[in-house]
Amino acid sequence: MILAILVSIALTPDDCSSKRLEERLISLAQVRPSRPVYLEDGAGAGTLTQHPEAKEAVSAILACPKSAAAVLVKHLDDRTLTHVEAETASNPPGTGNPGSITKRVVLGVLALDILLQMFVEPSSIVYIADCADDGLGACVQPDFYFRPDSGAPAAKSTKKAWSRLLQAGKLVLRSPGLPQ
Repeated sequence: MILAILVSIALTPDDCSSKRLEERLISLAQVRPSRPVYLEDGAGAGTLTQHPEAKEAVSAILACPKSAAAVLVKHLDDRTLTHVEAETASNPPGTGNPGSITKRVVLGVLALDILLQMFVEPSSIVYIADCADDGLGACVQPDFYFRPDSGAPAAKSTKKAWSRLLQAGKLVLRSPGLPQ
């Protein structure tokens, strides 16, 4: 889950303002990766933070971990459709009829993706300890994750869990690839 993105941007206080971070997050809705980012059975299930098309906006958010927390949590239930795609199972597991559907995801999925990449885990609050699972939502506690093909109720429930962490002062983010 740790990225090797090194942020070497000279930041001004305005660069980490909520308004600027929100603009950068919203700009990710226009990013058009050449292939689906989130995969049903992909290694680590994919992350937009590793796509070159999103590098500038993602790097700017990653460079402001303290300010980013509230902005990312605020947008977890944002249903704005993006150009980023997920490839998910077209049939429930175990039905004997495998297949996949590729569809665009909402901005809340991108906010969740970045949160999961930046979260510093002090215990097993968000991540499942000693987990070797793979795919969408692998090794994430159910309250802190919603699938890219989930609806608004799942996103709202997940937002509540992250909001509780934020309000309790337990939502500590860091820039991946940089010392904590």
